[in-house]
Order: sequence, then structure tokens, then C-alpha cells
Amino acid sequence: MENGFAEGHWAFYGLALAIGLIVSGWLTHRRKPKWIGFLLSAILFGLVFGFSYYLESPKEQMTKVIQFMAKAATNGNFTQFQEGLSPQFQHPSLGSGQNLVAYLKHWRERITQTRVVVWDFILTKDSQASHLNFMLKAESQMERPYLVRVRATMEKKGNLWVMKGFKLFNPINEREEITLP
Repeated sequence: MENGFAEGHWAFYGLALAIGLIVSGWLTHRRKPKWIGFLLSAILFGLVFGFSYYLESPKEQMTKVIQFMAKAATNGNFTQFQEGLSPQFQHPSLGSGQNLVAYLKHWRERITQTRVVVWDFILTKDSQASHLNFMLKAESQMERPYLVRVRATMEKKGNLWVMKGFKLFNPINEREEITLP
């Protein structure tokens, strides 16, 4: 429920509108001014907006970390990129976070990469971890863009979320796992 408030889910705005309309109808039936119901609706809308503006859901926090990492990769700042990785980061083919950073440095130099873009964030949870699915496109000056769907396993490190691991998937057939280029 707190995630819905933090992300300003449309259902909470709909509920605020419904409550306002019900109160307006009830006041009209009692021969009272119905503007009170509309005022109540506006107040509830304001509260929902305030919650969504000031609260951050775990999904929003994880999204900021991934966007920070994409910006760091675009700028070639791999020290900042590594801040988004868990000390226990593991990847099946690369191993540790240091190996991932070394791989990305080599890949960036090889293709003269210009920018990394991320979007379409979807949070899924199971009993063990939080998985943030998103699209990633690495644009290059030398080759065609590399487009992939990423499933990142995230964990809480203090007040921050960090990436513990990831898998890459075909952006069209999301069940088909692919390897690093």
C-alpha cells in the first residue's frame, strides 16, 4: 500500500474522487451545499499527491541507483558505477564486481561507447530478493546499439539499494536468456 502512495498510483486518486462524489451526493440528499464534497475531494487529491511527491518507494530508490549507474557508465566513471554494486556482487560468467567493471571498461574502449540509456522499470519480488527488470540500450559510435532486457537482483545496503547480480534477456522474447557481448 505504501508503494502505491509513494508512486501516486491512479487507484488512490480514483478513491479520493469517489469519496468526494459520495459525500457530495450525500450532502445534496440532506439539502446541504455539495461544494464541501468537492473540497474534500481536492484535499484528498492533495494528500495523495503529497505522499507521492515526498515518499520514495523501494522501486523508485532502485531505479535511481540504476539510472546513476547508467550515467556513470556513459561518462566512463567506473568508480561511481561500482558504488551501485554490492560487495557480494556475483555474475555467472564474470564473477565479482571488479571483473564487471574491468569488462565494461574494455567494452567501452573497444566500441567507443557514447551513452547508456535505461527505462521501463518493473519491480518483482519473491521470498528471497527484489528483482528490478528494465530495458538497457548502449549506444556506440562504431557499432549498432546494444539493446537488452536486464533482470537485476537488488539488495538493501544500509539506506541504499545496490545490485547483487543480473541476468540479460532478449528484449522481445523475455524468457530467452542471453550472454554478455
